[in-house]
Amino acid sequence: MENINIDNIFNSSKIISSKTEKLNLYKWLISKGGNILEIKLIFQSLIDGDSYETFIEKCGDKGPTLSIIRTIDNKRFGGFSKAQWTDKKGKINIKDESAFVYSLDKLEKYDVLKPDIAIACFPDDYLLMYGNGFNRYGLRIFSGFLDKKNYENFNNKSYNTPNEYCLSGRNDFYVKELEIFQIIFK
Repeated sequence: MENINIDNIFNSSKIISSKTEKLNLYKWLISKGGNILEIKLIFQSLIDGDSYETFIEKCGDKGPTLSIIRTIDNKRFGGFSKAQWTDKKGKINIKDESAFVYSLDKLEKYDVLKPDIAIACFPDDYLLMYGNGFNRYGLRIFSGFLDKKNYENFNNKSYNTPNEYCLSGRNDFYVKELEIFQIIFK
């Protein structure tokens, strides 16, 4: 790891609360993509809202990205993918061998086990989906997520999570905040 001032990264985040969390996220990111040139906040629900259109405008085709979620129960977690979020019509599974989901509260990272379904794009329905499966769904954040239940269930074993609800602690949850950072690797 090159010399980096951890105090100077993720400063625009309203969700990350400690230097230890910043350091862990940084280490996880460089383990997937090498040296980082820039970490840039591109979407913040407190400012940008929760619509699909705004998400695609700000985050579409801007991978790699790191998502950070805070629930109304103050659980904090998210995911990373080098793949692009896309606005193509139809349900699209996207392959990414570098993807992971993580818990900030536990400081644990869970790597993708099924790279062919690392993330999915379901235009107009979901903003973020990590680990799509037909009968189990991984992590799903809906368009309009501030007023809807969102879901977690890793029964499909798409990531190496220890149980179905290791991020939010439950099957359904409400999002309080969502931030998306673009990660630019050297």
